[in-house]
Amino acid sequence: MPLSQAEADHEVRYNFFKPLLPNRVKEIKEQFAKLSEADKKTKYDKAEVMCNKFFESDQYKNGNRKIYGYGFCCELHELCDGKNLDQKFYEKTWFFVVCGVVGLLAVLGIIFAIWFCRKKMRNGKGSGGKDAVKN
Repeated sequence: MPLSQAEADHEVRYNFFKPLLPNRVKEIKEQFAKLSEADKKTKYDKAEVMCNKFFESDQYKNGNRKIYGYGFCCELHELCDGKNLDQKFYEKTWFFVVCGVVGLLAVLGIIFAIWFCRKKMRNGKGSGGKDAVKN
């Protein structure tokens, strides 16, 4: 039986903004895995209606991941792919990759600068005697 819009509104309003308890999503996933395919389809269809309502909320748009709605929709049912475009840049994988590359280039630049300065100082000391004017 499909979920009515009023039921979805009620469920989202009263349950989806509660704090996400540790391991709750894991427990629900385990229970979900034990269901028959028909029951999984029914629950998924109901979840889709509720999650679409949740996606309209300010909590979701602001990227709050510590609430039940996020765990239910995004982690359990994986319905958030590409929907939360407000994810902070420093939480994305590409940011860590860029920071790693920049850090590596900085370290290599420092090593090169030290090597270059030492080489220049050695050449400067040795050539000073050759070009000296004899009195």
